[in-house]
Amino acid sequence: MKADSADIDNEPKGHICPPSNAKHPKDRWESLFVYGFICRFTALRGKVEGLDSPMDFETSLMNTDIDPVMTQILSRFVLNLRPQTRNLSSDVITASIASLIQEHIKGEERGVFWNDERRTNEDPLQGIENGFWGASWDIKLRVLRQLVEFQLCHSHDIKKIIDRAWGVVHNKHKKAEMTPSRPPATDPQSQEHLQLVPLGQDIQRKRYWVIDGSYGPKFAFFPPPYICAYLPSYLELLKHKLGILRFSS
Repeated sequence: MKADSADIDNEPKGHICPPSNAKHPKDRWESLFVYGFICRFTALRGKVEGLDSPMDFETSLMNTDIDPVMTQILSRFVLNLRPQTRNLSSDVITASIASLIQEHIKGEERGVFWNDERRTNEDPLQGIENGFWGASWDIKLRVLRQLVEFQLCHSHDIKKIIDRAWGVVHNKHKKAEMTPSRPPATDPQSQEHLQLVPLGQDIQRKRYWVIDGSYGPKFAFFPPPYICAYLPSYLELLKHKLGILRFSS
């Protein structure tokens, strides 16, 4: 039976994020989301040459050429979703990304590139010469966000980390299976470490996060107003920007 047009009009509308006018990745929340995932669920930061900070991630994102850092990020994401993948060179990785997107957007679940009028997910890389490498940084960032969401939902290894951190137990009736205990708070894969908890907010109600948990050049807010080289300047930044904390001299 064909749905009446009135029923379609009355159907609850899903939340649609307003378009962003940001001119740089540092002003987009997706940068926090993707880089936070990289720091918490992969070993890329610090091990991949040129990926030591959020600014390095932004630089690789804005590179108009094939970028070696972004190639490593994409390779890790592909392996999380397709562990048997063998060829991950920069000249074929974009085809793997396009294939993954096509695989996961076939259903009716709304993704990042959902078209509400057509009621379908669209392929953001279709028609773009050189695929991912030929896209704007905005499209690249949204593709990365979608890939992160795919991993959180479908990657066996990622889901296993999350389940263990939150104490989720599957197949409780199988007594032969040993249930792994939740990791302690000091473990990098503990619930405390995996959560993205805001540091606070300023008088304009803008929230701030610390992603990689370190002082010095690796310390940054999103968007990063300063880079703090020493602890005193870090404390001064908190006093200046947040206006909600008090420190003794």
